[in-house]
This record gives sequence, structure tokens and C-alpha cells, in this order.
Amino acid sequence: MLPMSIGVSSQAVSAASFSASLSNDSPEPEIVLFAEGLPSDEGALDFSVSASGGSGSYTYDWRIEIVDDGAGMVTIESQGTTDQAVFSQATVVGGGNQGALASIRAKCIVRDGVASPITLVSDAMDVIGLYE
Repeated sequence: MLPMSIGVSSQAVSAASFSASLSNDSPEPEIVLFAEGLPSDEGALDFSVSASGGSGSYTYDWRIEIVDDGAGMVTIESQGTTDQAVFSQATVVGGGNQGALASIRAKCIVRDGVASPITLVSDAMDVIGLYE
């Protein structure tokens, strides 16, 4: 999967500008779910944010959101650790609708403690439950 980037800049505060971009670094567009009710592997969803400018003291508030649950195919198991520039610990769980296409996205609110927060949202990412 090719990396995807979204860039947004906040309004300048004093003379310092604050900007951030979001990349989808997930290795595959499909998340392998090993059995109904068991979570995907940590790292199957992999996103990163690059922030610059502002105060240089950044915080990150990540969330995985379901865009389309595939008629019950996917739910969020864990949001993982969220106050890091790299977000790869979230996990999703497959439901009983095996093989149904579902869609998720990552959302990150980046703060530098001075300027207004920047909200970044990835494009939707299709996930498919593949059972062994």
C-alpha cells in the first residue's frame, strides 16, 4: 500500500507557525483476523504524524474510527497507546460476517500547547476479515 499523507497548518501564533501531516504506513490494506472474536495483530494498523513549528512540545490524541462496520464485521478492540507520533497498537476484532468489507480511518489531534490544535483524519481504509 502506498503511503498516504494529509497536511494541515494552523493559524500562526506570534511568529511561530505550527503544522502537521499524517501518513498511513499500514503494510497491507487488509487486516487479517484469525478467528471470530479475536483481535488483529498490533501493528496491522500503522499511522504516523510529523509535526513542526509552534512550541515544539507536541501531544497526540489518536483514535481509530469505524466508517462502515461491514454489517457487524469489525469492531474496535483497543485504541492502544495514543500519546505518541507513531500509532501502531490499535486492534480491531472480526465479527460473524466473514469476508464482508468494512472501512476504518485514523484520527489524530495534535497539540503544541500554544496554537490551536490540528485535527488530522486519514482516508478510509478497507479491512476484510480473513479467517483460518
